[in-house]
This record gives sequence, C-alpha cells and structure tokens, in this order.
Amino acid sequence: MFLEMSHPGVGLPGAIAALALVALLAPPALLGMANWWEIGAIGVGLLLIVVEIFVLPGFGLPGIAA
Repeated sequence: MFLEMSHPGVGLPGAIAALALVALLAPPALLGMANWWEIGAIGVGLLLIVVEIFVLPGFGLPGIAA
C-alpha cells in the first residue's frame, strides 16, 4: 500500500494490497469463523484512513485514531 501511495497512478501495488485484504477476510467469513466485529473493525479502520486523507489531513485526534 505504501508503494501505491508514494507512486500514484501505478495501480499494481494497490491491486495487490486489495487482493491481500480480500484473502485475509474472505476465508474466515465464508467458513463462518469470523465475527461481525472483526470485519467491522477493518472497515472502520479503512474509513478512518479515508477521512484522514481527504477530510482532516494533518495531526491531532484523527491522526492518532487512524
């Protein structure tokens, strides 16, 4: 993911990161071994990163929360 952010427009590192996230979440979710809070925690983390990048860039409480 760092390579995608430091070299915008490349696409391949971002696709690999997305594939790794799906590979992390899909098997436990399909087998029923994942709880709702595990998937929700990853979703909230991604949402906080998006908010930090686009809405509140910088330091402070949003920077610490992400």
